Amino acid sequence: MGRPTVYTEEIAEEICRRVADGETLPEICRDAHMPPRQTVVQWNADNREGFAGRYARAKEHQIEFWADELLAISDDGKNDWMPRRYGNGEAVAWEINGENIQRSRLRSDNRKWLLSKLKPERYGDRIAHTGANGKDLIPDRAAAEARVMALLMKTGMTEDGARAAMDETDG
Repeated sequence: MGRPTVYTEEIAEEICRRVADGETLPEICRDAHMPPRQTVVQWNADNREGFAGRYARAKEHQIEFWADELLAISDDGKNDWMPRRYGNGEAVAWEINGENIQRSRLRSDNRKWLLSKLKPERYGDRIAHTGANGKDLIPDRAAAEARVMALLMKTGMTEDGARAAMDETDG
């Protein structure tokens, strides 16, 4: 029969729900009852029946799901230790399962990196450039532009002239 390519509300709803629950679009689209990934990408680009907004909200929820997963991954100690068996098959000691621990570290690191790139305002590193007095050395752009405007207008320039001068420096 082939995979569906016609947009339906049911398929769109399932895609958004599964994305919000942490699954990636390629994972979802591997299911036989789901459309190919490129079809879903096109529905999003075309905003088919409002799909783009719903998909964007699902992606926001996905980011939060991945953030929540970080704690679960780091708290899960299952399989961190395994029994060491000798020739007779009896377990005589426990040893660290380094492969499982490294996989958990990789899973956590990948999620942290993704979170810092996809939502840097919440999960990215914060760097503050301050002087000895603790005040911000790099003001935000709006504050800097307001200060420059005030200085230009003190020279006798009109507000329109000051704006034109500032526009020239932006290009």
